[in-house]
Amino acid sequence: MTDDRPWGSVIEAAWRALEQGGWEYLLPDGRGRRWLCVDLLRGATTSYLAPLCASLDTVCLDPAHVADVHASLHLLEQRNVRVHDGIFPSTAPDGLPFDGFVLHDLHGCLDEATRERCLAAAQAALGPDGFAFATARNRFGYSRLRERGGAPGTTPAALRRLLGRGHTTLHPFICNADGRLLDVIAPSGYVSAKNPARMGERLRRLVLGPSLAPLLSPAFGIVARPDGAPKRLLYLVVDEAVGRGLLAAGATFRRWHVLRGGKAIVSLGPPGRGFGQVIAVFARGPQAIGRREREFVMLERLADLPANLSGRIPRAHFRTDVAGTPAFLIEELAGITLDAPAPHLEAATREAAAFVTRLHVATRRARDFGPDDFERLVDPWIATAESRYPPLADALARLRPALRSALASQALPVVWMHGDYKVENVIIDPSDARLVGVIDWEHTQPEGLPFIDLWYLLLYNREIRYGTHFFPAVEAFTAPERMQQELRQASEKYGKALDINAKAWRALAGAFIAHHIGSRVYYPATDPSSMAQIRAAVEAWLAWRET
Repeated sequence: MTDDRPWGSVIEAAWRALEQGGWEYLLPDGRGRRWLCVDLLRGATTSYLAPLCASLDTVCLDPAHVADVHASLHLLEQRNVRVHDGIFPSTAPDGLPFDGFVLHDLHGCLDEATRERCLAAAQAALGPDGFAFATARNRFGYSRLRERGGAPGTTPAALRRLLGRGHTTLHPFICNADGRLLDVIAPSGYVSAKNPARMGERLRRLVLGPSLAPLLSPAFGIVARPDGAPKRLLYLVVDEAVGRGLLAAGATFRRWHVLRGGKAIVSLGPPGRGFGQVIAVFARGPQAIGRREREFVMLERLADLPANLSGRIPRAHFRTDVAGTPAFLIEELAGITLDAPAPHLEAATREAAAFVTRLHVATRRARDFGPDDFERLVDPWIATAESRYPPLADALARLRPALRSALASQALPVVWMHGDYKVENVIIDPSDARLVGVIDWEHTQPEGLPFIDLWYLLLYNREIRYGTHFFPAVEAFTAPERMQQELRQASEKYGKALDINAKAWRALAGAFIAHHIGSRVYYPATDPSSMAQIRAAVEAWLAWRET
C-alpha cells in the first residue's frame, strides 16, 4: 500500500512528507525534545516529524527502506535524525530516555504481533514523562466493507492496552485507502460541513456519532501520556482563543478537516452539534505558511470593502505561534460547502457568480492592459510554471510572447481576483442555498484579471456534475463559439457588467491556463500524464491564438 516510486526532487520529497500530516497537533511541544518513531513509509514519516523535535531516532522495520529514509533526509537537509535498521535504540543521542514515541500506520502495514513488539520496545526507551502516539486502521471500521481485504488492523481497546502509559485519549479518524488522513472526529461526533444532504454524509453522521465513532471509525489515533504532562498543541491554541475572548471556557474542537499537504482546518466552539465560532488553520512548510500569512493580510484589507461584500468574507482574528507552531485564527462562517452533485448546487453556483460579479464591479479599475501589467500580473505565473515543469520549457517559452501579444492594449480592467473561486470555497445556508460567505483567499490578488474567477467557478461546476477534468474542459473557455449555452450566457452577463467585449475572451483563456499551472495547482513534473495534458492545453491555445 506504500508508494514504491523512487525519490525524486526536493519538492516531491517534501510533498510526500506533508501528505502524512494533519494529526500532529494532537501531540505536545517537541522543541528541545527527543523523539523516537517507526517509519513504514520510506522516509515520509521521518521527514515530517524531524522538524518538530530536537532529535529524532527512526527505526526501519524493512532493511530495504533504510536507503530511502537517508535519501529523503539528504534531499530535505534534515540532520537531526539517526536511522536504525530494525533495532530500537535504548536512549536518545545524548544518552537520555526519549520524550515521545510515534507509530504512524494509517496505511495498515503492521500485523498485531509486529505492532506489539514495536510498542513494547518503545516503552522501554521512553522516560517517565514521555508520551506515546499511535495511529492504526480500525479492524471493525465501517470502511472495511469497501476495502476488501488488506491488513487486518486492530481495535482501540487492543491498542490502548499496548500503549498503557497513564491517561489515554482516543481520536477517531477518517482516512482514504492510501492512508492519508481526511478528518479527525470531534468528541461530539462527526460534523458534516460539505454536502450534508447526500446519503453518504447522512450515513456517516449516523455511524460516526459520539457513541459509535470510537468503535466504527475507519482508523484512529491514541495519545498516551502521564498525568500532568504538557498540554497538546491544539488545546494550547484553544486556551489562547479563550484568553482573547473569542471562545468561552470549555470550548473544544468541533470539526477537523485535513487538506492535501497536511493543512488542517479546525473548527473551534462550544460542545454540542452545529457550527463552531472560530477556524484555526494550521500549515507546515515555508510556502504554506507564507500563503496563510498573505491571506491574513488580504482578509484585513478585504474588511474595508462595502458591507455587502465584506460581510461575506471571514474576519481575520489573530496569528499565533504555539510551541513554535503557527496557527491562524479566523471567523467561522455558519454554513456548508458543496463539491458533489448535491441539492442546491446550481443555486449555489448562481449565487457565487452573482457575488464575484459584484466584487469585480466594486473593485474594477479600467485601463488598457500594457507591458507593465503583463510583467507584474501574468509573467510571474509563467515563470513559476517554468520552474515547476522543466519538461514543458519549450511550450512555455512560446506561451509567454504569445500571451503578451494577445493581452497587449486590451481594454481590460483589473479586479480583486479570488484566484481559486470554485463552489467548494463558497459557504451557503443549507436550507435555501443563500450565499453566506466566501473562504480560502490564499491565491487572491488585489489587482488581477477579470473572468478567471468566473471561469474557475463554471468549470469546477462542470467537473462536479460530469467528471470533466480541467484540461479537456478548458477548451470550452477558449473561444465564444465553442461555449455551451449556459457557459456563454454566464460569461456574457459577467462581461456586460464589467464592460468587457467577448473579443478579449480568447486572450484571457490563455491567462486562465497560465494562472492554473503557475499559481493555483502543482502537478508532479515526473508524471507523464499531467505533463501531456498541460502541453496539450498550451499547444491548443497557441493554435487557437494563431487562427
